[in-house]
Amino acid sequence: MSPDKNTRRSLLSVPRSLLNAARRITDTRAQIERLAQQHDHLSRQLDQLKEDKHTLQNKNINDAGPMAVWDILAGDLEKLVEKLTHD
Repeated sequence: MSPDKNTRRSLLSVPRSLLNAARRITDTRAQIERLAQQHDHLSRQLDQLKEDKHTLQNKNINDAGPMAVWDILAGDLEKLVEKLTHD
């Protein structure tokens, strides 16, 4: 093979490798975009679950009446005692 053909092949392989690299970058960006969308969706779901939990807790407190306050206080005190005795 002549040096001209080798040079031409080398020069042609550079754009091909750049094109392949660009395709990989595009694929990677698409994957990142999909993951970002999935993260946003899951984040919204988590926020909704937290809201639902808070709403349910408030409903339970209202349904339980005045004794619920004492139950919650007792639970909080129990957690505090456990934390202090285990540290």
